[in-house]
Parts: sequence; C-alpha cells; structure tokens
Amino acid sequence: MTKTILDKMADQAEAETLCGLLFDFLMAQPVDAVIQTDTLVGHIAESFDEDITKRWIKEHIDRFSQRELERAESRDDQLKDWITVEMQAELRRIAIRPIHLDRGFLRAAVQQDSVKHMIKRIIEETLDRFVNTLKPNGSGGGLIGSVGRGAFGFASRAGKGLLGQLGGQFETHLQAAVKSFVQNSTSLMLDRLIVILTSPETAQHFGRSGGAAHDALMDQSTGSIWRFINDHVPIDDLMEVLPEQLSYLAAHSGFLELIQAEVEHFMTLEAKTHLRAFLGDEERVQALRKTAIDRGTPLIQSLSETVAFKDWVA
Repeated sequence: MTKTILDKMADQAEAETLCGLLFDFLMAQPVDAVIQTDTLVGHIAESFDEDITKRWIKEHIDRFSQRELERAESRDDQLKDWITVEMQAELRRIAIRPIHLDRGFLRAAVQQDSVKHMIKRIIEETLDRFVNTLKPNGSGGGLIGSVGRGAFGFASRAGKGLLGQLGGQFETHLQAAVKSFVQNSTSLMLDRLIVILTSPETAQHFGRSGGAAHDALMDQSTGSIWRFINDHVPIDDLMEVLPEQLSYLAAHSGFLELIQAEVEHFMTLEAKTHLRAFLGDEERVQALRKTAIDRGTPLIQSLSETVAFKDWVA
C-alpha cells in the first residue's frame, strides 16, 4: 500500500486528482474550521514584529514609489483612467458639497501665534501700501506731495515749504496711526475672519473650489502625482520609522482590542459560512480550482519524493 500511495502521488494525473480532492474538501469547510478568533489576533500582532517588517520594507516597499513613477511615466495615463466614470461622479458630488467649518475649531486655530502673526503682517503690509500711494511718486499720484506742491493753488515758495512740512508731518502721523491700528485691531480682524469663514457664502465657495480641485486632479497624469510624492514626501524617513511604529501598534492594547472586536464581529456573521461561498459563482470556483491543481500538482509530486515524507508514510 505504501508503494501505491507514493506511486500515485508521483503520477501527474493521480496527483491532480488528489489536489482537486483537497481543494473540494477545503471549500466545503466552514470559516470557523480555519479561523480561530482567540489565536488570530495574536498571529496578526506577531506579523508586525519589528525585525520582520523591517526586512519586508527594505526588500519590497522601500523603493516602490520610485518604481511606480517609472511605470507611470511609461504608461502616460491620467488619474481618471484608474477610476470608473460612476466613481468619478460620486467623488465630484462629494467634492462640491458646501463645507461648513466649525466655529470652535476655527477660534482655537486663529489663536495660534503663527496665525496672529500672519494676520498682523497682512494688515501692516496692506496699510503700508496704502500709505505709499499717498507719498510723492506713489502709485496713487502722491496726495501728500500734491498738497505740498499745490496747496490749493498757492504756489509761493513759502507756501510750498510750509505745506511740504505739513505733508511730512501727515505722513509721520499716518505711519503711527497704522501701527496703532494694527496693534488694536488684530483680534477684531480675527473675529471677523471667523464670521466670514463660517458663513453660508463661504461654504458654497469652498464647494465650488472642491469641484475645481477634483476636476484638475482627475486630469493629472499619474506620473506627475508620483513625481510630486517622490519630491515632497520624505518617504525614506517614513520607511525608516515604520517598522517601529507597526511594532508599537502590535503591542498597543487599543489596537489589539480593535482587531479582536472586528474579528469577533466577522465570525458572528460568517463562522458557519462555507469557504466556497466567498468565491461567488461556480465559474469563479472552478477557475480557482484549476489554478490550485496547476500549482499544487507539482508540489504533491515533489513531496512524494522527499525522504521525510517517505519515512512518514512508512
């Protein structure tokens, strides 16, 4: 009998039959025959081991973005070529929705020193440009200079000198007024900014901008997108710290509880579902069965030739 089993496993037709039997047996099993909730979570956590993930990232993921950039440039396609027309329409509907910003979030954001500094600089530079239009040779024609030159038709030398001095004093006064205004009005401007950003009109503007951004993104070549990622995202630095992050997650109680809860939810619904049901229609099942036989038959034949297997059969 031992010889018959080994001979059958070495024979291609018999090995194919055995492989098909194994496939059919596996497809007839319920999910809980191959998945155990209490051990699966531990296996997932172990797969995040830092040494394991470090090797995978170094060997397979590290230069993925560069390889994909080269492929994208040779394809010369656009982002929309990867997305169905129906999905593009749905994404655009989402993009054009009015965006209503949270007032509390904005109030906390504008209290940041960097935001206050930016608003203050905008006010200062705007008012400074306005003052410059009042100076002689300014873009506004030089109101101060014209006062000094003309003085409503009085062209005497004494009048010019007097009004020129007045013009200089006026300019000094304006500069001081600008500084005082900026100092006292920044908070008022920030409050007004919040009102504007949370208005219905602004929400509609954000929606229109979202639609325009969506359209522009869909027309971008995938090469340009991957080029942007490679040029602006510190991928090498991220890949270097990723193994440690994954290892940290694997030991994080919240992460483990999340995985445990989702596995239990899945098993509540699918524990008694036969594996065949996950493959869909019979045509797909048969296609996978053929692939399993094609790949599995040489392995069965090779197994029959190993000393360890012969010893086990004996």
